[in-house]
Formats: sequence, C-alpha cells, structure tokens
Amino acid sequence: MRHLWLSGRAAAEAGPGEPDAVIAVLFEIPVREGCVTFVAAEDGTASMYTSRGGGIIGMGFHASTAAAALALVGCAINFAPHFPLATDFPLPPREHIAFHIVTRGGIHSTVIRESFLANNPRLAPLVAAKDQLVTRSRLLDERRQSGNLGPQDLDVQVLPDGGACVLIPPEPTPLSLTSSGLARVLVIAHANKDRVRVFVNPGDSRLQQNALAAIHGSPHGTAYSEGRKIVSIRGGGTTLHDAAAAGRVDIAREQMAIGAPLEARDENGYTPLLIAALLGQTGVARALVTGGADARTRDIDGNTTLIYAAQIGDLGAAKLFVESGVNPAHRGQNGLTALKVAKQNGFAKVADYLASLGAPE
Repeated sequence: MRHLWLSGRAAAEAGPGEPDAVIAVLFEIPVREGCVTFVAAEDGTASMYTSRGGGIIGMGFHASTAAAALALVGCAINFAPHFPLATDFPLPPREHIAFHIVTRGGIHSTVIRESFLANNPRLAPLVAAKDQLVTRSRLLDERRQSGNLGPQDLDVQVLPDGGACVLIPPEPTPLSLTSSGLARVLVIAHANKDRVRVFVNPGDSRLQQNALAAIHGSPHGTAYSEGRKIVSIRGGGTTLHDAAAAGRVDIAREQMAIGAPLEARDENGYTPLLIAALLGQTGVARALVTGGADARTRDIDGNTTLIYAAQIGDLGAAKLFVESGVNPAHRGQNGLTALKVAKQNGFAKVADYLASLGAPE
C-alpha cells in the first residue's frame, strides 16, 4: 500500500485533474515495533498499517474515519506548497513524523521533529487533522475488537452561511466538510445503517443550497430526525473565518464559489484574509486573494496583511501581499512598518526582501 501511493502509481491511476490537487495524505509515526503508516484519500477511504505487517484496511467505510480522512486531505491542500517535492521516502527516525502529500503533479514530503511540530502554530491545523484521524482510527479498532461495529449516530449541522459539519458521538469534536465531502460521508453512513440527525440553522438559503442538496440527494433522502445544534462559529465570524484558521483551502474555495462575503469581519474586526495572514495559513490566503479578497485590508489597529506576514516570518505570504497591492511603507500599530516588524522578530529573509523594495523602517 505504501509503495502504491509513494511510487506515483496511485496518482497516475487517479486520472486527469489539476496538478496541485491533493489525492491522498500519508503520515508515518515511529513506534517500538517499527513504523505506523496512515493513509487518507480524497474519496474518504482510510487505512492504517505497520511496517511489520498488519493494520486496518478500509477504515473509510465508516463515517467517522471517512470524515476525518476528508478533513485531512482538505487541510493538506494548504500545506503541500510548503513541503518540497521528493522521490525518496525513508521511514522517519525516532521522535519524528513524516508527511507525504500526494498530488497529481508529484509528492510533497517532509520529516518533522515531534517537539517542533507540537510548538509550531502554523502547522497546528495539520497536526489537529492528523490527530483526528489517529483518534478515530483507534476508536474504530476498539469497536472492531469488541465486535461492536454496528450502526452509529451521526449528527449533521448546516450553518447559516452554508458551512457544514458532522459529529459522531461520543467523539467530542465536530469536523467541517465541503458539501461533496458531506455527501460522501452520508453515503457511507447509509451503507452502515447509521442513524442520521440533521440540524439546519436559519440562514441564507442561497448559501445553504449546496449543503442541503448534499443532504437531500443522499440515500437517506429527506428522512431525517432533527438533530441538535453542535457548533457555533467562534468570535462572531463566518465559515470562511473558520476555514482560514483551520487551513482549509477546500472549504474556502467552496465558500467563495457560493458567494460568501469575503470582507466579513468577526467581533475582533478580522476578515478571513487577516486571520489567514495572522496564523500563517498561506494556502488559504492565496486562495482568498485569488478569489477577490482585498489584500490591502487592515485590522482595527491599522495593521496590514503584510505586517502579519512579517510578524511570523512568512516570506511567501509577504511576496503575495506586496504583489497584490499592499504598501510596504504603511505604518501600523505603534507606527511600525513591516520591515521593522520583521527585523524585531529576527526574520532576515522577510526583512531582506522588504529592504530590496526600498521599504522604510
């Protein structure tokens, strides 16, 4: 299985599509007996196996693990450009984790020390998505070993702006999905005779139509019992704000396609683009700018997206924002320019780039 994905065969068999489209994510964790490899694919299938043989194949035939697999693939779109293309994939050493993001154009791969991974906020969304699949795989295996693989409860919520999430009790964390991801999970839930409950927030029917179509077009049809409200958007924001914070390029793209407001501000005055810039989620930032978000937007203190990029040392984002019209000479909070912020935080590459543009301190 590992060879199938990392040899390029699976990508070749996936058929035509965008070169940067993520078709699978593998992550590998050293254990005492060797190494454990998890695979999450774009269709929601998931597997886990060890380097010494054994594992769980076909985890994606269960709604819980399928939802986690789809969320991980959606998150990986944000990170693929940050990992180098590779053709050699040795197993990671102790206290490291390997990530392999398989696209039609190649495999982006990196090996990261666990301690660094745990303390890097820019990688936090990828870590969280990885952890969700691990947890749900473990719970599925416990159910399998106890002979309890019967139907489960599945709660679905459609948010006012068309965002959708699912929760499979007793797991405490809901997972956000695109409408196509939701449709796939509902097909799997129907095959397992899961009990599906749906809660639809009052909202913009135009924005909700994709999620509702996924629900009504599923094998369950409209035969749903109303579920409980399982999540609220944090900080008075929108699904786009959450997508920016979680590194979910897939959800951001869908939200933009259905006409979600790009410049909506949460209770702290942040637009989705400001959130993406602040947290270093450059893939989402690029998608938002490409989709028409104003890169020149500022927070309530006058800080620009470029100042945020300088604050965290994100050279790619800095170039994106300058090329999108952000003025490098602008002074934000306390009169600081992006160049001054980059120097104060020790990010020489960003500082050198801004200085080469003639930006002032």
